Amino acid sequence: MDPIIESLTGHLHGNESNAVMVALPQQASLGARLEKALLISICVLGIFFNALTFFKNKVTRKRGSSATKVSLSLLRVMAGADTACLAAMLFTLAAGKMGWRGNWLLGMFVCKVNLFIVHSASAFSLYCWLVLSLVRYVAVFSPFKHLRLNREPILAVVLLAIIISLAESWLLFDIQYDMDKGACMNGHDDDLERKIQITEIVLTYFVPLGIITICDIKVLFFRESWSRDNSLSAKTDLTKKLATTDSFEHASMENLNVSGLVNKPVPERGVLKRQGSRRARRAQFRALQRTLLISIFDLLLNLPNYLFRLFLNVIDPETLHDISQDSLDMAESVSQILYFAQFSLNAFYLICIIYDTPKQREPTKIEQRFAQHFLKKNLLTTQRSTVSAGY
Repeated sequence: MDPIIESLTGHLHGNESNAVMVALPQQASLGARLEKALLISICVLGIFFNALTFFKNKVTRKRGSSATKVSLSLLRVMAGADTACLAAMLFTLAAGKMGWRGNWLLGMFVCKVNLFIVHSASAFSLYCWLVLSLVRYVAVFSPFKHLRLNREPILAVVLLAIIISLAESWLLFDIQYDMDKGACMNGHDDDLERKIQITEIVLTYFVPLGIITICDIKVLFFRESWSRDNSLSAKTDLTKKLATTDSFEHASMENLNVSGLVNKPVPERGVLKRQGSRRARRAQFRALQRTLLISIFDLLLNLPNYLFRLFLNVIDPETLHDISQDSLDMAESVSQILYFAQFSLNAFYLICIIYDTPKQREPTKIEQRFAQHFLKKNLLTTQRSTVSAGY
């Protein structure tokens, strides 16, 4: 397997392991060629889907509220980070055909810049999920604060981008390209390298994973309190409206007698509103569940890669040498494919699920009849009350 691809996912095993990898035959095996073909397909499809995401994001933003536009902006930023990561990986795969092993400048670019882009973009994408999770949490438990959100999430994302770029900048100084071995080599000693790798894994994956899990579980399992708060709010609004129309009750009954509808069991306007409110809450919660499932699935796709990297850095080197190289290569290949596949799946989900908002449903004939009846009822009631008031 190409050692630079292994380096891109953070598998910096040290000088000895890199030298062994370069000593392998140049003719790639069938499994390596299949893995490379899968990675190229994933990168191309992911970049294409992300391009469609930017277009659909622009169209959807025009008909969304201010709070919705904030969430869409976060998704667009995350799609940009995913695109950068996939483009860097695709360039690395293509660099093998460009003869980068014999070109020191191209080798340094692939090792330093591409590795920096992949690590930074992947960590930034995960923290974008974290910000989106916090926005969902605020939307459920503090809806008024959510409606007042303007640029705060975007500013938080910009700050995170700066912090992550500074934190990952050590790659630009530490990683070197060895022309003799044709591989990317780390410059620090093994102990320091392990500490850096473990710290990076914890901060860029397990910390945001823990926060996202806590927030999403609270959102998912506090459905009853959320629905109860919305129901109380709806009842309060209904009570206020009934209080304002109580003085017109007698005139309204006369109007109903004129219409000949007194003996018909017509639902009250508040009942229809509560039914529509319940349907809206169910639709909102289904959309929320769908978003949470996507988030969980993406985090699970990342998990094998980070666990494999963590395993390589915490296990004793002598114990690592006792493990079959074929087993390590297989685990690494699977984790790499899943790792980069999640960037493509993100864009696919955004296009087919999140941005595919349904068209507004046309009212049925019965609903149109009720609407006309209540409109006529309100007009007659208003006219009667105006006359009785002496105007």
